[in-house]
Amino acid sequence: MLGTGNVDRKMSSMCETLYLAYQARRCLAVLMALILVTSFTACNTSAAPEDVEALAVTQEDFDALQAERDALAAELERIKEEIAAREAEDAVAEDTGDEYELGEVETQESAEESIDANTTPVMQETPQPQARQQPAQQQTQLPEPQAQPQQATAGTATNGTGVFAGVHVTVNDTTTVATTSGMPGIGAVVFNFLSADGRVLGSISSDDYMRIMERNGINDGGEVWFADQFNRFRGLTQSAGEAFVEANADRQEQFRRELIRLVNVERERAGLAPYTTNQDLMRFSQIRAQELATQFSHTRPNGLNAGYEVIHAGSTSPEGAMRAWMNSSGHRAAILNDWRTNIGVGVYITQDRGIQWQMYFYGDDLSNLASSGFNA
Repeated sequence: MLGTGNVDRKMSSMCETLYLAYQARRCLAVLMALILVTSFTACNTSAAPEDVEALAVTQEDFDALQAERDALAAELERIKEEIAAREAEDAVAEDTGDEYELGEVETQESAEESIDANTTPVMQETPQPQARQQPAQQQTQLPEPQAQPQQATAGTATNGTGVFAGVHVTVNDTTTVATTSGMPGIGAVVFNFLSADGRVLGSISSDDYMRIMERNGINDGGEVWFADQFNRFRGLTQSAGEAFVEANADRQEQFRRELIRLVNVERERAGLAPYTTNQDLMRFSQIRAQELATQFSHTRPNGLNAGYEVIHAGSTSPEGAMRAWMNSSGHRAAILNDWRTNIGVGVYITQDRGIQWQMYFYGDDLSNLASSGFNA
């Protein structure tokens, strides 16, 4: 392959030669025109005087044309000699011209692209350097990605599966259990999945929400059902209801303590001794409160009578529950009993059935609770 200096010199020489050739052809064209005029004039020397006058070519004009023809012929000879000299100079340069090692004058383009020796013009018969190979990391073919099971990824819109088949599901959090769901307002275009503390864990469009409702025959809002579906979609095993109860565990305990305080306030007003908290009764009462969420009755799910208790549902605070009981004569009498000394309180906060409230009142002997299925 030619070095850069040799190539530049060759290109410059070729351009000059082409220019000289162009000038030579121009001179030849003018010379041929003069010859034709001269011949025409010579052929018409016998023409009538009026014809000669019409030609309007005097002896002086003819002599001038002859001189110009001679000058052009001389110029043509000079151009031919110069072209021959240029060709001889180029031939010498090819034989003795300097060359550079490949890489010393390498451009950015040649560094990034492989050199094809078959398409590079060969200007001489010197051995050609081998084309430089591409870096190995560029030639290495990456392995085909392995098919992975589709998983919800935080911060992305993912094509849904299962209930969400054909739906784009936006996931903001992959680990927190959703406890409920709903639209942020009237006319909203999204349906959000929410944590127990109200954070938006993900969403679908309101149109997709309506289509899923219709497809699955859901007539009401289905807030908890949708939350459970979103949890399953993200691979979480805890249900929305379980997560909701777990998130409200501290609140339940606060409500239980407050309810005991309010009961003893009423007993003090009535001139009665306060109830004593009994741990067995507290445990039994909490079981009963949970049972009320599925069967609001004095009969337990096992078919046995629950025993001496008061129950309530609907109020959202201990004050509300206490007010409802004290406004009922039967419940008021149970609370202000003068011979029962022990109390147990159960509070169960649910998503879809509100808060369940329960209290047991017993003396020191709890053996008769065995008939209800409780064993102290």
